[in-house]
Amino acid sequence: MIQISGEIFNSGRSSRLSQLRIISALFQHAKQYIHEDLAPWADGACFQTRALFSIWGLLQLIEFYPGLVPDIDMLFGCEDTPKVHKRTFIYRPQPPPVFRYCSNMNSFDIPFPDWSFWGWPELHIKSWDKELSEILKENSAMIWEKRQPTAFWRGNTNTGGKLRKDLQHCNAAKCSAEIIHQNWNNETNMRSEESKLAQQCKHRYKIYVEGWGWSVSLKYILACDSPVFLLSPNFYDFFSRGLTPMKHYWPIRTNKLCRSIKFASDWGNNNTVEAQAMGKAGNEFIRKELSMKHVYDYMLHLLLEYAKMLQFEPMPGKFAKEMCHESFMCQATSHIEKSVYEDSMVKSHSKSSPCFLPTRDENRIETSMQQHLDIKRMIAEAEDRGLFSQN
Repeated sequence: MIQISGEIFNSGRSSRLSQLRIISALFQHAKQYIHEDLAPWADGACFQTRALFSIWGLLQLIEFYPGLVPDIDMLFGCEDTPKVHKRTFIYRPQPPPVFRYCSNMNSFDIPFPDWSFWGWPELHIKSWDKELSEILKENSAMIWEKRQPTAFWRGNTNTGGKLRKDLQHCNAAKCSAEIIHQNWNNETNMRSEESKLAQQCKHRYKIYVEGWGWSVSLKYILACDSPVFLLSPNFYDFFSRGLTPMKHYWPIRTNKLCRSIKFASDWGNNNTVEAQAMGKAGNEFIRKELSMKHVYDYMLHLLLEYAKMLQFEPMPGKFAKEMCHESFMCQATSHIEKSVYEDSMVKSHSKSSPCFLPTRDENRIETSMQQHLDIKRMIAEAEDRGLFSQN
């Protein structure tokens, strides 16, 4: 039994939706953060269908690993940004355990896989395994050398404050970038071929920039087999901390945005072997580490570790509502939403056991974070000195 409680929101439907939140066990390095995220406890309105599909994802976890998911009572926040700020709990014993789609270094919110892994019908986005399959198919049809030798980003420039606005100024040949504003309101009514995720891998380089919080786009961008230019993120989701700069992506400085993008593009076009290797490393990370099997592994381990910390026996609340697969099918408001549920439904139990969750290793995390900072500092210095632009 998983009881989801917390702030109740009206999602624009007749039913009211609750919230969720968890922790993880995934990639060999990223698994460490399950312990780290839960460490403090060891001693906004939901819009569209994100809340529904998050609950749907938990149902699929139960189906994928029957009998392994513990009884828990959890609070889940479905807004874009973290809310449990560390500064608020300096003189308090413990923060409340709130699960959310992202967190940052200044928050205690616990990262949990976002709803788009099971689909996003408003934007005609299919479940993650289906979208990934289509992206990989398109990748194979266009070799990297024949892609446009520029960096590409498509998204809503009205979301995320100043940074996405600044990115628009880089939309010029002299910056080696193509920036396209996407009107998502129009997208909900009619999806164009250009906006399909599988059709956005036609450039040698892809840009990732956050919105108000993290963006669900990172996994689709990494799947493109092109080096990803990552604009210094303030937030992380459950898997992004497993990425390594200059192996899986190129770090871009936001205080010298257009210049930094131009420098990275020039480096890639003059060092094509190394650039392709970076793109393939990001693609391989997505294919191997972010399979739905691993996503469910992460969810399971997070819930198991969280359940160990509960000091009470979870019981259904007075107003709790039991949800099953049929509940979602019956309340689906469109053919697209129903088809997304059907496509993302777990059809059979896992044929293998969950992956292994290593013990907490704070030194490993600190060492990794320092290495990442050193790499980013090296790239910034090289950019300032004009190095690495030629073979």
